[in-house]
Amino acid sequence: MPVQGVFGNLKFDATPNADQLQQDGYGGAGSRPVVMFASSREGEEAALLQILKSLRPLAPVNNAQEAINSVASGIQWLIVPRHPQRFDEVAALIESHGFSAWRRSTWHDGPPTSPQGVPGAERPDAGAIWLGDSLGEMALYYGLADLALLGGSFEPLGGQKPD
Repeated sequence: MPVQGVFGNLKFDATPNADQLQQDGYGGAGSRPVVMFASSREGEEAALLQILKSLRPLAPVNNAQEAINSVASGIQWLIVPRHPQRFDEVAALIESHGFSAWRRSTWHDGPPTSPQGVPGAERPDAGAIWLGDSLGEMALYYGLADLALLGGSFEPLGGQKPD
């Protein structure tokens, strides 16, 4: 019997929940484009964070934290590790490079008004990197991203399958 019908691809055909995009307050990036590092693997986040940290503004700044904050001021970075058991490790890695980690799992009514661990800081925090540490929200993350970088592409890890 011949196969009838056409079956799609869940990765390509998934549509982010429009209500979720609105209610979760991810629009907190404002006019900044969101760049997502999706399905990142061990070693890749450190390489990205080192590059971000090494970028320095052309204009003078008062201190190292101002320099770090200026790196992300034009872009809202979002890192979504491939393996959930690495969420805590990646959060610590983000902070060890001088950025604030805003973990998706801790947001109840949208982004926090200040970065975790930085009392009194005001939003938007240009030095904050969103950490996609929730399960079942990959379509949401892709829906938020203006550009997605795929993990497995920056270290000799074999890449990702496109389907």
